[in-house]
Amino acid sequence: MASSTPPVPRLSSWSTALVILPPAHIQALINPLRSANDKSFPRWTSHLTFVYPFVEPPALPTACSLIREALAKANIQPFSFKLDKVGNFEQRYYDTVFLGPSQASNVHRLWDVVSSAVGYSGRPFVPHLTLGQTQSRDRSSAFLRRKGELLLEQVVEWDVYSVVILRKSNAEGRMDICEEILLSPDDLPHRESTVAALVPDTYRFGPKKWMPCLPAPSQAKTFTLATYNVLHDARIPTGPRLNALLSTLLALQPVPDLVCLQEVTDESLRLLAADPGIRARWPWCTHDPNSVLPNERNIVCLSQEGFGFTWEYIQLHKHKPAAILHVPRRDADPFIISAVHLAAGLEASQLRAKLDELKVLLQFLKQHHLSSPWIIMGDFNVPTSEPIPPLIMDNFIDVWLTLHGSEYGGATYDPNSNVLAAETVKNNRSPQRYDRIWVRHDAGINMLVIEKFGLGGEASDHYGLTASFSLGVDPKDKPAMEAVHGDSHGVTRFHATISDQELDKTVRHHNGYPTTSQRDERNCVTSTLQAVLSLKVPSRSAVGVNDSQLAATASSSVVRFEFVPVGSFGLGVDTQDSDVDVLVVGNIPPPTFWSLARALLHKSAPKPHDNTGVAEKADPSTVIVKRFVKNARVPVMELMIGNVHVDMQYCSARKLVESWDQIHTLSPTDSVFLLPAPSLRTLNAYRDILAVLRAIPASSLPAFRLAHRIFASRLGYLGGIHLTLLLTRITLLSPPDQSATQLIHAFFATYADWDWAQDAVTIPGVSDSSTYTRAVGQEPMVIMTIEKPVFNVVQNANRHTLNAIVSSFTNANRQLADGLQWAELCGSGGICGKKFQSIFMSSHESYIKVDLILWGSSTAKARAWISYVESRLPYLLVHLQTSLPDWTVRLWPSRLVDANQATGSQSFYLLGISPRIHTPTSTEKVETTLLSFENQLRRNETFYDPTEMFVSLSRVGSSQLPKSITTPPAWPNSGIEPYEDLSNDEDVAELSDYDSDAAFVPISSKQSKKNRPHQLKGRHTPHVPAPKLRTSSDVYYRILWDRELNPEDYLIGYEDRFSGLKEMPLPNWKRDVEHEDFVPFHRVMHFRRKGDGVLIWDRRNKVDLMFGSGVLQSSA
Repeated sequence: MASSTPPVPRLSSWSTALVILPPAHIQALINPLRSANDKSFPRWTSHLTFVYPFVEPPALPTACSLIREALAKANIQPFSFKLDKVGNFEQRYYDTVFLGPSQASNVHRLWDVVSSAVGYSGRPFVPHLTLGQTQSRDRSSAFLRRKGELLLEQVVEWDVYSVVILRKSNAEGRMDICEEILLSPDDLPHRESTVAALVPDTYRFGPKKWMPCLPAPSQAKTFTLATYNVLHDARIPTGPRLNALLSTLLALQPVPDLVCLQEVTDESLRLLAADPGIRARWPWCTHDPNSVLPNERNIVCLSQEGFGFTWEYIQLHKHKPAAILHVPRRDADPFIISAVHLAAGLEASQLRAKLDELKVLLQFLKQHHLSSPWIIMGDFNVPTSEPIPPLIMDNFIDVWLTLHGSEYGGATYDPNSNVLAAETVKNNRSPQRYDRIWVRHDAGINMLVIEKFGLGGEASDHYGLTASFSLGVDPKDKPAMEAVHGDSHGVTRFHATISDQELDKTVRHHNGYPTTSQRDERNCVTSTLQAVLSLKVPSRSAVGVNDSQLAATASSSVVRFEFVPVGSFGLGVDTQDSDVDVLVVGNIPPPTFWSLARALLHKSAPKPHDNTGVAEKADPSTVIVKRFVKNARVPVMELMIGNVHVDMQYCSARKLVESWDQIHTLSPTDSVFLLPAPSLRTLNAYRDILAVLRAIPASSLPAFRLAHRIFASRLGYLGGIHLTLLLTRITLLSPPDQSATQLIHAFFATYADWDWAQDAVTIPGVSDSSTYTRAVGQEPMVIMTIEKPVFNVVQNANRHTLNAIVSSFTNANRQLADGLQWAELCGSGGICGKKFQSIFMSSHESYIKVDLILWGSSTAKARAWISYVESRLPYLLVHLQTSLPDWTVRLWPSRLVDANQATGSQSFYLLGISPRIHTPTSTEKVETTLLSFENQLRRNETFYDPTEMFVSLSRVGSSQLPKSITTPPAWPNSGIEPYEDLSNDEDVAELSDYDSDAAFVPISSKQSKKNRPHQLKGRHTPHVPAPKLRTSSDVYYRILWDRELNPEDYLIGYEDRFSGLKEMPLPNWKRDVEHEDFVPFHRVMHFRRKGDGVLIWDRRNKVDLMFGSGVLQSSA
């Protein structure tokens, strides 16, 4: 008779397993630790493996039957099981750390029965619950064992009622319960086995302990967030710092709705959560303070009642999770607040790791929370100088940069001012803005204020950030500017000692008003640019194109531009010597705009009419490109339109362009202004003008012409925008009936006595200096802009230039009070007239002379070199202030030449120096400073060409100066060379075949790099004819940001001016134009792969293995 016992199935399936499952609360206790250390999480919950692999899914009913029969025959009863020791398996490449039992007889007996029932014949059974894997005998193994010991401080014990079959249930491989087999079916009741939820609980304190809890929807319309790295370092334990940490957090006002802490340990969490003040303010927490945290340094978030949350972990990198908080709201998608602590380190590979982590986070947010507002905050560990790629940054707004306008004052890790940071710093002691708060672009979140806290440096090596926001409310927190007649710095009504007629006469004498022809030419600038850049280039005779025609032309394309004058011309206070600044606001990305603009301007430029190389005489519609400065903080294209010098800037703001007609009425907090900080800073040049024109009646604007030629802002003095803001304040604080001359009296009286070291100049009722943190020791003078992000417009100022400004204001105030006539005060020749020049040449003990000699034929290179030298002169003043603090230095605010040899090829700058105290080392310090600065200028290969120019700094006496000094003559042809090649910026495509009569449609960079039959002018390689080669900058950035490529595997070959062809590792390549090792991309000759030595890109042979352009493209 045949046996009725079914055959034993084969144990061959990796999609099923036989296990013991702990109760859900024990799984929840252990899973957080496993989430950071066990490679099988989250596919597997906490469990003890009995048999794995198990039977194939079709054989599961048979296996269940066999196990039940064996259990009944063996009479296995439920039993108590306790995990009470930490152990590890030593494997070849790693250790597995686990929890195990001291008494295992019952579980061994159970395993013997079920393993025999299914025919298991493998390795002996060792009951264990895996915590994770670590490197063999590494400190991480000891760390995980310590975490296991902390877990065992709680009782990890339960009654085993069953064995459970798990089965893979989805594409992610998650193992869920398929069948539960009871040890004794008649022994009831028993707890049904479950797999604990992988989403962690949120804990709320009350009344006596922390308990899992679900939050009610938040109704907050405004809220405050804080982020703080509380420091974990074995050398600086938490205990002695606990009172300082508590004091720092409990002193925060307003009390943050949510606090994100980094580097939290098991010890520090328990200490903080034990404080009644902490529990009262923030009763919600991401973790049970009695639990075991998953990492050595953890992210923990606390929140107020009414701002509760649920949350989840995502792994950005091993041991670098992000906590994703969901703050529920009624009838709206939840806030998504991501708390981060990115990888540490400043090496190239470590910087790349941080960016990879941000990419992972961004991808997660887009995939799972696309419709929600996002905020990311925490310790980014990204140094201040490291740029964030547009791929990431275009999605966010940096709150500090937006509200403060610059990096100044934003450093949260500063070894120079924080005593704990001085102990933890490794090499680079530069202040760093490691901690940041980002808001999703276009999220409708209004940024109100952001400040640092914990500045004592006794609690942590980091300073914290606290920021306030509003959501769902459009607060009209910035009303239209109105005259305010009360302020801490009052303005006194003055009796005018000069008449308005005398003021007008003096202004005219100093060429303060443009001539009629100048005004007519300047009024045509924006319409000419609009005609040229409207994608339908008019003939040069079509000067009379009216506004309606231009609007029709612009609307014929998907591209839209708005052209607005800014600066002194935009305010209507330009002089005869003023340039015209034009801001273009458009709906295409900046790189696309600049490429398009250069194409259209190149197409419309006048061509030589003979062989002399001299362009035909310009008419008012002729536009010539002088220079494109793309590496400036705000990229600018310098143009000549007729006889007018024009500086053109661009701001990309798609939504704003669509509602441009309403810009005068839009609230400052409207979502169209939620732009990246660089774009908003560019746009605010126009928004500030609108605010000033709304505030000040036109009758007082002539006073703005005051001293426009007296100072030079690029050299640390005052320019037009500074005087505009200074006088706007005076006008708003003065009685409405004040005349222009009375305003001038009030201007000098107010600012002669101004406490520049302590007080910032703001526009009363509008700009708010409370959102700006002054860089102590770096900003002796602060004048704030109006629209957010507010920033200091006199960042070039230093102690020496401030002294000169205050001295001028004080003398003018005294002389006006004594009845001096306005014309006499200004001098017959203005500030650069003979009288003041004579005073300057005789009032200093000696002078620093910066000699510039030019003998090359390129006026473009000469202009660029002189502009660079001028940009560095404020730094020379700072260096002199540092090395000789007791000396007075005054810089003459313009370039000079010997009047007897006024050719412009030999010019110089002058700095008058007067020591208040002579020391034996003074002369040596001066010489050392001058030599260092001179070498710095010469090392800049971008601008300095020793074959065409020379620079020298020397200390001279007044007798060694030329007897007669004047300003240099104008550049020939306005400094423009015929057919000047502006293609050195090789990221700009070859444009000579651009069809300017076709409508322009923005396309991707790949589409735009089409094969062209011609070669770059002046850059062809006759022996290797080939289509256009992708640029070296394309290859560089591809290697830098492509996650599949490692920058450390590549070398850059470049042409050194003195040593010929050289190579350097790609991560060492410097892109900061002011860095002494900066090399422009047009000197790059090749990229070499280290491993096999292959040239993956070679300029000379037109080879491109990265993109397939050049020769390979040709032969494909």
